[in-house]
Amino acid sequence: MFSDTWEEQIDGLRHKAKPQSTLGDLLDLYETLAPAEIGIAQGAKRNAGQLLRIVETVKTGTDARSLRVEEINDDLARSYIALARKQSRSDTSIRSSINQARSLFTPKLRHLYDKKLHLPKILGFSLSSLHLKTSTEEFVPFPEVSVQQMEQAAHGPLRECQPSAYRAYLLTSRLGLRNSEVIAVRRHWFETHNGQRLLVLKDRPSEDFKLKNSLSGAIGVSDELWSQLTEGLEEKFDYLIDETTATGRFDAAYRTLNRFIRQYLPDRQKGAYELSKWAGSIVATRSGIYAAQQFLRHRSVKVTESYYATYLLTIHGISAADLSSIYRGTEVKI
Repeated sequence: MFSDTWEEQIDGLRHKAKPQSTLGDLLDLYETLAPAEIGIAQGAKRNAGQLLRIVETVKTGTDARSLRVEEINDDLARSYIALARKQSRSDTSIRSSINQARSLFTPKLRHLYDKKLHLPKILGFSLSSLHLKTSTEEFVPFPEVSVQQMEQAAHGPLRECQPSAYRAYLLTSRLGLRNSEVIAVRRHWFETHNGQRLLVLKDRPSEDFKLKNSLSGAIGVSDELWSQLTEGLEEKFDYLIDETTATGRFDAAYRTLNRFIRQYLPDRQKGAYELSKWAGSIVATRSGIYAAQQFLRHRSVKVTESYYATYLLTIHGISAADLSSIYRGTEVKI
């Protein structure tokens, strides 16, 4: 992905052969060649479509594919941001859209574009000039009644009817795991050191698992939580999300779990992600912001602060005791 210094990295994409290349030329070339080049078959159409949608949002009533590529610039992006904000989209969502669109100009594709297109020296969206937030929005505490109802339903109907989604609920709300970690976690990731059971999170090349934008670390797991995670789990299953296929694990951790969460937190767009932030908020309340950074494995405490700074100033008015009670004294171990 490009750094904020867009001009430095886009310079190699210029070519003398074809004047006035269009957005259509760029999209056709990208969708044809990018999947095989950088292994993003599923994401190629999504990224190309996102760039097209951005242009169509700003240039309504025109043929977006005929737009000259030099018109894909900061001014176009600013217009898109203004329109998206009028639609009440968050900066996080807008940034995600722009990052997907910018991926069409990754340096990995330089040699493909060089021979086919004429691209200007400055092309794309410079994030540093767009003033978008660099992290997700602050954590907003869950209503106490919603927490009680969600917890009761999780340990009751969800546990009985959807045990794999229940385990995903525990991994997210108790251990703060990301979705990609939930669907990948296996029994042997839990190790015992000095009498303490730890979930060890690190890159595991042999299992085709790589941490996404986070540090490696280890999280303490109580005997009670381990018993809940392994209840009814057959020995033949190494994955804690005990579905027979990757698609099944995905459905349990994403679709089924999110449907469940939205029954109690209907205003949260990413339910499982909100549970992870909820877990971090409890660690921050009990042990401080640096413990929360380690627990969530953020690369910088500034990222953690962006979630919880305002929240921690007001936590005593939001029943901290009720929030922390579900942890029963389990501390993070790094």
